[in-house]
Amino acid sequence: MPRRRKHTGGSRRPASSDRVAAVRAVVTLIDAAASEAAGDVLALRRLALRSGFPNQATRAAGWKRLLGLGKRPRRAKAPACRDASQIELDVNRSMQYLREGTAAQARARAALSRMMNATLSTREQLHYYQGYHDVASVLLRAAGEEAGAHMLGRVSESHLQFALTVDLTETMRVLDHLLPLLQLIDAPLCDRFAAADIGEGGSQPVFALSWVLTWFAHDISELPVVCRIFDAMLALAHPLAPVYMAVALLEARRTEMFAVEVEFPSMHSAASKLPASVAADEVDALCIRCAELAALHPPSTLMRRVGAAGGRLDCPFDWMASAPGWEGALVPVDASQQPQHPPPGFDFSQFARSRTALAFSVGASLAATYGGYLLADLSGALV
Repeated sequence: MPRRRKHTGGSRRPASSDRVAAVRAVVTLIDAAASEAAGDVLALRRLALRSGFPNQATRAAGWKRLLGLGKRPRRAKAPACRDASQIELDVNRSMQYLREGTAAQARARAALSRMMNATLSTREQLHYYQGYHDVASVLLRAAGEEAGAHMLGRVSESHLQFALTVDLTETMRVLDHLLPLLQLIDAPLCDRFAAADIGEGGSQPVFALSWVLTWFAHDISELPVVCRIFDAMLALAHPLAPVYMAVALLEARRTEMFAVEVEFPSMHSAASKLPASVAADEVDALCIRCAELAALHPPSTLMRRVGAAGGRLDCPFDWMASAPGWEGALVPVDASQQPQHPPPGFDFSQFARSRTALAFSVGASLAATYGGYLLADLSGALV
């Protein structure tokens, strides 16, 4: 006779039939996406953008499908990579959610070290950067060591390849897109940064450096919130994905930023602290807005505007089906559905195409081909 589980206190309601059905539907969707058929992968991407995954098991399986991964290769003991000493320094500062000095923390740190050394020792063209361990930590906690290492290898060769170089040159190219995108979305806020010597001939927006390098994992301590952002990053599958999320966050916090004194130290400090304020009940809205911004101003268009196409920002990634990048037709909708933040006397005519002909809102239809995956009627991901 099976033993009854000991009651540990507190009230615990059984899962509702609706929630069980929802989880089963997600599992079915993930299984269908294993075929890598465009429509099935599209549906999974919609889910990841709209609401994310309902629990840890579906998230781990969903991320695997979004990354186009099959069975995990047999893991062999890997030698330490050339950056092993720096990795150990960062690992020893990680896993702070576990009590310092405990066996659980030691095990987690050892697993994290193995993941990164195994990934980088077999990919000599990649170079460790500080912040890489934040990404690896999220994958470890969400999917476990073996699955997490498999995912880490994939994102290292694609999404984050620009950062795994000998210097920050490629990373700064990614950051170069942040203020031009903000100018398109919220010109007054962008001008405020420029007045504080951030952009427009001033310094680059380095307040967002850790956002780009770690997908906000360095700045947000709540794992569910970070995982929800990772859902969107993996669904968008482009090196510029964190830039769209960064602008979504700046737009959401524009009131706070307009209350800050317009000078470099204050604006830089205030902006750098924004991710810590992201709550679990608002992260869905940020992910949805991130997807909207990517639809309004696709990466290929934004890169042409900045003049930064090519190199390690090329997409689709090698492991995706061979097809053009994020191109296609955005169906025109009412531009009034978009938030408008015009400064006094600002001429929007230069952005007429992006603001009117290509305007996008919840409920709008979008047809585009991105990385070989048909991205049609993205509105289904946003309602």
